[in-house]
Amino acid sequence: MTTIWGRYLDHKPERICECPQKELAHDFNNYVLAFGAFRGQHNYRKWKLWTGRLKDEPSDKDYYGD
Repeated sequence: MTTIWGRYLDHKPERICECPQKELAHDFNNYVLAFGAFRGQHNYRKWKLWTGRLKDEPSDKDYYGD
């Protein structure tokens, strides 16, 4: 099982869900779409989603490409 994590703006990270590795890409993309976090959507730069462990959170520069 792999964990999908999320952080909204300056809030604490939260566990979104756990899913099998073979369904990870599909589930991750569904959550990004549901949270409106794709580039150009209303919550882009408000939500950051990542997989793995809590300490694997990417920096804003790595995540958004700035």
